Amino acid sequence: GAASSTGDYGAASSTGKHAVAMACGYQGRAMAGDTGAIVLVLRDDDDNIVHIRASKVGENGIKAGVWYMLDSDGQFIEAEDQGEPASPSAAARSASSPHENPPMACEDRTEKQTMTDIIDQLAAAVADRVAPAIPIQIALWDSKDCAAYLRCSVSHFMQRIAALPSFPQAIRLPASGAAGRPRWEAQEVIDWVKKHKEKRAA
Repeated sequence: GAASSTGDYGAASSTGKHAVAMACGYQGRAMAGDTGAIVLVLRDDDDNIVHIRASKVGENGIKAGVWYMLDSDGQFIEAEDQGEPASPSAAARSASSPHENPPMACEDRTEKQTMTDIIDQLAAAVADRVAPAIPIQIALWDSKDCAAYLRCSVSHFMQRIAALPSFPQAIRLPASGAAGRPRWEAQEVIDWVKKHKEKRAA
């Protein structure tokens, strides 16, 4: 699971297995369980981010079931208030604070998701952006692909390499009104390159 708190004086607690609690608002605090982790942000009175830090429970002195905040140096400290979060009053902030709208009610938003949900969302996003790979044994390369593989320019490939009698024969697929652009079987190009490996001197 995961819990996040974005409001001023917010508190995020996520004590499930491998859960992460994140508090990114002003004077936020976070608490996690035995196998969890916390993420904390320290902001100045103008809401600028000063420090951000994360840690797993059991590291950096972080204990399970304890509320933590960040000090002015960005170090973890145990929060003075170890009680359950409550909505702050309008007087909660100092009168000298430049915030124009002190919170009458906590703006916290706590969102809980299972780790499976998060992984599924990431996997779907990656799948939308990554085309399935075509096995090299059946892939067709155009002149740009061949040039990239051979580390040369397209013009050099077409004029100096593809024109060699020993280079694999191009495939030209039929196209309406014009001859198709040349394609080469990727595996044949790779095999052709391997044939030109220099032999070590005896």
